[in-house]
Amino acid sequence: MMKVFFNKKQLDRLSEFFSNISIVFLASIVSPVFIGNKLSLDLLVLGIILTSGFLLLSLLIY
Repeated sequence: MMKVFFNKKQLDRLSEFFSNISIVFLASIVSPVFIGNKLSLDLLVLGIILTSGFLLLSLLIY
């Protein structure tokens, strides 16, 4: 028997987190094309850290 760790509201926030991560990856790949620079790994890491932090906050506040 499986134990449920997340309620529906937390699962919604978790799915929103994964969609935000995909936006971060897309923006870090597409934005250098318009700027004319190479891919910025710092921008990618910063975006992942920020979205992870917001995920933790949103899962703790329910």
